[in-house]
This record gives sequence, structure tokens and C-alpha cells, in this order.
Amino acid sequence: MKRITVKTVSSLALAACLLFVFMAGCSPSSSIAPTTNPPSAPTAGTPGAPTATAPAKQDFSGTTITMLRHSGYEADWMAEKFQKLKEETGITVVVEMVNYAQLHDKIVVDAAGGGGTYDIIATTDAWVGEFAGSGWLTDLNPMFNDPTLYDANYNRDDVAASMFEANVVDGALYAIPWKFNNILMVYRSDLIPAPPETWDEYLQVVKDNTKDGVYGVGLSLSTTSIDTFLSLLCTNGGALLSEDNKTCLLDSPEAIETLEFIMELHKYAAP
Repeated sequence: MKRITVKTVSSLALAACLLFVFMAGCSPSSSIAPTTNPPSAPTAGTPGAPTATAPAKQDFSGTTITMLRHSGYEADWMAEKFQKLKEETGITVVVEMVNYAQLHDKIVVDAAGGGGTYDIIATTDAWVGEFAGSGWLTDLNPMFNDPTLYDANYNRDDVAASMFEANVVDGALYAIPWKFNNILMVYRSDLIPAPPETWDEYLQVVKDNTKDGVYGVGLSLSTTSIDTFLSLLCTNGGALLSEDNKTCLLDSPEAIETLEFIMELHKYAAP
């Protein structure tokens, strides 16, 4: 796999990106109305999109927004942000957290049943098409295309355009990036004088350092490590589907090479 260099490996896994999504048909206890009609403008994240100007301060005291997200880290950070939002706008954000394994079903049960419990959900971009196709999500373009409706400090150019494009369905932007996973190589300099430059070199270093109760690699290589597979697949020139999304490419030479590499690497991984 000489085309893959360790220095440039980054996770391109669809399931790795977490997003904030506004649910359609859900309204807070006090509605938040735009100050102006959204003008016609380029889609968010594209060249020529409008630059935000600081919106006029408004008091939305009494407004409550309910958000559903997975449990885990960042909860304290998010609570601080929502407290600041309340101080500046009067808006209260109520956060419900569930185990990630339950998140998808929780969203589907509520939205399909017309419950409208949640105004905002945290999801992966793998689910955006499903939710948008069911009519459960709100198009965010009107918000992004009206500079008075978002914080002037939010610079879309700070986010890779592809992160927005992955969440566009039929021209509608249904989610904004929250975070995504990256793969970094960390190594023990007392055992490895210089880091490997390619995955072939990486595998050799791993083999050489698996001895005397020491494992050569600590990378997660269990049956649930789909992020690792997809990252290596993409950087190896492979893909899950053809460009027209009609043909599965998991039997391509690139995909097979990637899987064989991971299987070999697994032999030297910590339990």
C-alpha cells in the first residue's frame, strides 16, 4: 500500500462526522422568527456565500429548545456554551443524552410518531439522507443565507467545504459539522528512531516491535473498527460505492488490499 503515507492519513469515514440538525415541524415554546426574509444567495460553504454581520441583540426569554445527543464527553463544554447562550439571548436549551447505540432509534421513534419532542439532534452524516428523505429535517440554507441570523464569528471557511457538501440533499443543507475523527500516529521514540513514511514501513515496524510481551500497535482493530477500514480504504484510492452510487466497490483491488493489510496488522495488535 505504497500510496498511503502515514503523515497524510485522516479519517474520511462517513460515520465519523457528528452533526447538529434542526428537526422539521418542531417549534420551541416561543417561536424565533427571522428578522428579515432570507435573500437569495449562494449555498452555505460555497464561494461567494454572504459574510455574517453581527445580528441585533434580541431578548428571547421564555424560549426553550430541546436537543437530543449521545452521552459522553463534551457534555460539560456544551453546557457552558448553552449557559452563555441563555445569558445573551434568554434562550434555554434542554439537553437529553442517550447511549450512542440508542440514538438512531430514539430519533426515528420520535420523528416517525410525530412527537416533535426534539428541536435539534446530533447525528452522523450517514443518517442525514434517511432523515431528510422522511421529511424530518429543516433546510438550514435560509439561516446561512441571511447574515442577520447567525453569529458573525462563525466563519464557514474554517470548515472544509466537503463537510457541508456531505450534508446537502437536493440542494438543501440539512446539517452543520460539529466534530469529526482524525487518525494520528503516536510512537515511542525509545523504540522507533524515526517514524515510518508508508504503511508498508509501518507494518514492518509493528512486526519488529512485537516481542517480549510488547505489542507493536495499539490501533483499534476489532470487528467494530469501521472507521479504520474506511480511512485506509479512502487513502488507498478506494471507495464504498461507484460515483453513481449504484455499484458496491468492496470487491475492488483497493478494498481487498486494505482489508488484507488490516488483517495482517491485527496479528500484532494489543488484545
